[in-house]
Amino acid sequence: MVAIGLEEIDFREERLSFEIVGYSGVDGMTVSVLDANTLSLTWRAPSVAYVVTYVDGAQAEAKVRDLDKRIFLERRVKTQIKHGSLGRQVMLLDFPPEITDQDVRRIVGSNQVERRKPVTFDTTQAAEHIRRHIDSIPGVQITRFEQAVFDGAGGTYSARVHFGSWTQTRDVFNRCYEHCFPFIGNKTFCSLQLPDPIQYAITISAPQYHAQRKSWDDLLTTVQDKDRLRLSIAPCDMIYIIRVEGEDKKAVGSLKVRVESIAAGEKLEGWHPSLSQQFMDSVLQDTEALLRIDRRLRSVKAYGERGSIEAARALVNSELALLESQEQTVLLERQSVGFFVTRGLAILKEELGDENATLLVSSVPAKVIIKGGEAARHTLNRLLEESLNASDIIPRAGGTGEATCPICYDVVTLPIKLGCGHAYCSTCIRHFLTSASIFPLVCMGDEDTCHVPIPIPVFQRFLPIQQFTNLLETAFIAHIDHQPQDFRYCTTPDCRQVYRCNTSDTASIIHCPSCLSSVCSACHEEGHEGMTCAERKLNNDPEEQQRLTDEFATESGFKKCPQCAVWIEKAEGCNHMQCKCGAHICWVCMRIFNNARSVYAHMTPAHGGNL
Repeated sequence: MVAIGLEEIDFREERLSFEIVGYSGVDGMTVSVLDANTLSLTWRAPSVAYVVTYVDGAQAEAKVRDLDKRIFLERRVKTQIKHGSLGRQVMLLDFPPEITDQDVRRIVGSNQVERRKPVTFDTTQAAEHIRRHIDSIPGVQITRFEQAVFDGAGGTYSARVHFGSWTQTRDVFNRCYEHCFPFIGNKTFCSLQLPDPIQYAITISAPQYHAQRKSWDDLLTTVQDKDRLRLSIAPCDMIYIIRVEGEDKKAVGSLKVRVESIAAGEKLEGWHPSLSQQFMDSVLQDTEALLRIDRRLRSVKAYGERGSIEAARALVNSELALLESQEQTVLLERQSVGFFVTRGLAILKEELGDENATLLVSSVPAKVIIKGGEAARHTLNRLLEESLNASDIIPRAGGTGEATCPICYDVVTLPIKLGCGHAYCSTCIRHFLTSASIFPLVCMGDEDTCHVPIPIPVFQRFLPIQQFTNLLETAFIAHIDHQPQDFRYCTTPDCRQVYRCNTSDTASIIHCPSCLSSVCSACHEEGHEGMTCAERKLNNDPEEQQRLTDEFATESGFKKCPQCAVWIEKAEGCNHMQCKCGAHICWVCMRIFNNARSVYAHMTPAHGGNL
C-alpha cells in the first residue's frame, strides 16, 4: 500500500518510482514466479509545443532551467534549447492543447512565441483502439486488459495488458515498438515495458547459503555457458536472492527444479519436541551442516554438502536416542491427580526445569511426563508417594452433596461452572485448557461422557492473550488437518497459507498471497489456466506413475486412507487404524466408521477378530 500511494509522485522536482519485491525474513524461504506475460504501454495525452525566442543564449538557458518540469495548467512542461537557433530559442513541450498564446507569453516571459501543430486524438477511445489492434495480431490472445490510467501531471496514459504466454507478449511488443498509430495522434508509444521472458526467484537465509555454498557454486558453473539462460545469486542484508531467467521455458523449468532441490535441503528421519536450538548450533559448528527445526510439521531439515549432512544425521540420531531414553511417562492414580495439579507439577518444574515436566489431565487416566534420567525419576517417585499419603487426609467428595471436579476427582475448590452444569476447580480447568492438544475441547464431566464443547469465553477468561492466541492457532491447525475435503495447505514448500478446496469439477486457479504461486483448488496441482483438471491430468499422463506407486505401496504394506487419501502403514497392533484426519478405519476392508467402538463391533463378525 505504501508503494501504491507514493508511486509517481513529485519529490524535489523528480518522480518517485517503486518496485515491490518479495522478502521473507532472515530464517524464512519464499518462492515467487514473476509475471512475465504482461506488457505495459504508455502513450502521451494530446498536447501542443511552443517555440519561444529570447534576446540571447544566456536568457534562453536561464529560462530552460527555470521552466523545465514546472507544472502549468496541471501539466508538467519539458524544455530544451532548439537546435540551429544559435541558442536563443527554447522548445517547450507537453502543454495541454487548450492553452492559448497569451497564456504562454505570460508564462515564458517573452512575446515571441510560435505555436506548433497540436497532437490530438479521442482520448476516450484510444484504449479501445489499442485493444482492437492487439486483438488483430495473429496468434495473440488477451487474457486481461486493465483500465487505462491517466497521469495528469505527466500528461500520459498507461495500461497493462496480460497475455497467455511470454511469446505472445513479445510478439505484441515487436508489432508496437517504434510504430506510429493514428489512434494516439500518429505517434509512437512513449514507453513499452516487456518483462524478461521467464523469471523465478527464491530467497534463502545467509547461514543456509554459506552451508550450501559449494552446491550453489557448482550450479553456477554449469549454467555459465548456456545461451538464453541466466542464474544469479546476490546477497541482500541477511538473505541471498537466487534468480533464474531465460527465454526457453523448458530450460528454465529444469534449472528451477535444481534450484528448488538445493534450497529445500534434506529432511532427516525422526523427531523429538525437546530438540533445542543449542543442539542445532553445536551440529553446525561440528559438521558445517545447518539444521532447521519445523515444529509445526515436527521435522528437521539439513542443509549442506553430502558429507556434512551425513555427519549431522548421525549426531541427530544419537541425540534422539538420548532424549527418548530420558523421557518417562507415568500414569497417575485417581487420588494423585489433585495433588499434582495443585502442588506436584510446580515442584517438578522447579527441580527439573519448566520444559522437563508435563502433566496431561485431558488423557484418561491422567499422566506425568518427565525428562532427565534417573535423578528425575527419583524426584517423581518421591512426589508420587507424597501424593498417595496426602490423599489419605484430604476429604473426598461423596454423600455430602458437594460437587466433584471431573479432573482431580476431589471436592471442587474455587468452582468454575460450565454451561452444561459441571463444575471444575479453577486450577484444574486452567491447566486443562493450557495443556490441551485434542480439539474441540469438551467437558469431561460424568466420567468423561458429557462431551459438551467448552465455549471460547471460558478460554479467554483463563488464558493470557498470547496463550489464547496459541491455543486458537493449534485448534485451527487441528481443524485443517481434520477437514482435508475442505482445506489444503499451499503446495509451495514452507508456505503456511491455506486455501479452500473447490468441490466442483471445474478448475479454479487461485494465487497464493505469500509465495505468489498458482494452484488449482479443484485438483490441487499447479495452476493450469486454459485446461480443465481432466485435460491437465491427461496431459501429464499420471496413470503409469499412479500404477507404479500403487504397486509399490501394495508390496510394502501401505494403504490409502479412504477419507483423505494419505498413505498409511500398519506397523503393529490390531486392525483398528485412526488416520490424522480423524477417520476410524478397519485395516482389513478399509471401511470408515464414526468411532473406535464401531470398528471393533464390525471386525469380529466380519473378519473373525481384530488382529
